[in-house]
Amino acid sequence: MRLVNCLDIRFLGGVREIGRSGVLLESDETKILVDCGLKLGERTEYPRLDQIDSVDAVILTHAHIDHTGALPLLFSLKKLSPNFKGVFCTPPTLALSHIMLRDSFKLQQIEWEKLGVTPLYGYQDLVECLSNCKTVNYHSSFDIGDFTISFFESGHVLGSCFLKIESDYGTLIYAGDIGGFYRSNHLNPAETGVRCDWLILESTYGATLQHLSIKQVHNSLTEIVRNYFEEHPHGKILIPAFAFARSQEIMRLFSLRNIPYPLYYDGMIKETQKVYDAHVAYMNEEVKNQFYQTRQNPFLGNFTPLDTMEQRWEVIRSKKPAIILAPSGMLNGGWSPFYLSKLNSLENLLLFVSYEAEETPGRRILDGEKKIKITLLNDEYEWSEEELEVKIRVAKIEGLSAHAAADDLRTFARSCKPEKIFLVHGEPPDVESLNGIFQKDRILKDAEIIIPQGEKRYALKTETAGKEVLKRIMERLDSLEERMSRMENKLDH
Repeated sequence: MRLVNCLDIRFLGGVREIGRSGVLLESDETKILVDCGLKLGERTEYPRLDQIDSVDAVILTHAHIDHTGALPLLFSLKKLSPNFKGVFCTPPTLALSHIMLRDSFKLQQIEWEKLGVTPLYGYQDLVECLSNCKTVNYHSSFDIGDFTISFFESGHVLGSCFLKIESDYGTLIYAGDIGGFYRSNHLNPAETGVRCDWLILESTYGATLQHLSIKQVHNSLTEIVRNYFEEHPHGKILIPAFAFARSQEIMRLFSLRNIPYPLYYDGMIKETQKVYDAHVAYMNEEVKNQFYQTRQNPFLGNFTPLDTMEQRWEVIRSKKPAIILAPSGMLNGGWSPFYLSKLNSLENLLLFVSYEAEETPGRRILDGEKKIKITLLNDEYEWSEEELEVKIRVAKIEGLSAHAAADDLRTFARSCKPEKIFLVHGEPPDVESLNGIFQKDRILKDAEIIIPQGEKRYALKTETAGKEVLKRIMERLDSLEERMSRMENKLDH
């Protein structure tokens, strides 16, 4: 049961874990849900939507499935209030969500069929949630009940934002996912200096004080590619990557470095790249200048799309070297499992550049498992399951993450000057490590650091806010008394 005259917070997922992000914010008058994601693995996990009766709005920080994937389920469960205002996000997030949620639905259907369970939502729920989306640009504010919400750049992926949520009780910043400062080759860094009373902050890399310098990471990646082809002149390099953000980072890097080998991209990257081309205005100045002044595409360079099975097999069977970039980054969908199946020999290299969640095929390979199960598309574009004995060479590039390391998270938190910090979106060792770093920090040590519990409610109100709320109540009572007095006078006459 919630307390009155305060901001009530419940974490529906993303607590001591990465995935199924979702936070319910509730005032006396309004309920909003911030993010509504999935946790991918051997079996998909959903946020605890049973803790919600209804919401007045949903706010999305970005288009990654761990922040958006359960949105159709929310609509299927009819968790919307009669005064539902819509789903709010930036224009790039909406465009990317059309692609990502459609693909997620296909993968969910495969899982439901394999498990023999009743589908949790249908096509119409997907259509309904997307048709209820409304876009808001950075630095714009809008009201949902007694909340005023503003979007700021978070530097994580195209269109990502952190939220400033103001109410009579105080100001909350929900950071979503924060990118490392000046690590992206096409995005602006996260904005800083937005003040708040309370901060909800990710801790994905809380145990990593600093990533390797991005120049060093880029050099390592290009060096691995060149060295590999010197030793295996007929080999292929398969790079499984997320359908957007990581893919574009690599495409831009290879274009800038003039990688002298045939470059190909496949799957949803072909769709997401169109969104990138249409939203260059949301990128950094260097990319905008290249795109608008020279009319050169900042990402495609010498990359060639693969559209047909004939083209795919031609590249696979060719004696020429090739680099193939394909989703999914965790080998749990998309075209990357197909290429893994066909290129599974010692002559070829599987090069990981993304985070690999537990229980995914990608994580199993990195953990050294020699036999894994993958779900892949066949020549007839039908899904099938295959048990694979891993023979392909394996390598991983560290430091390409779109998530900030602990030092940058500390810089961001310092700039917000919060009284309380909630650490979410991280595995237990990362959450505990970031907690320790903050506790020892000369600026943040005075803030209360909280590692939330999933079933617990958190009631927030600043001391000043309590006085403001009381003042508003008294004003409303005075107004009500005045209206009643006018009504009595009319009755007397």
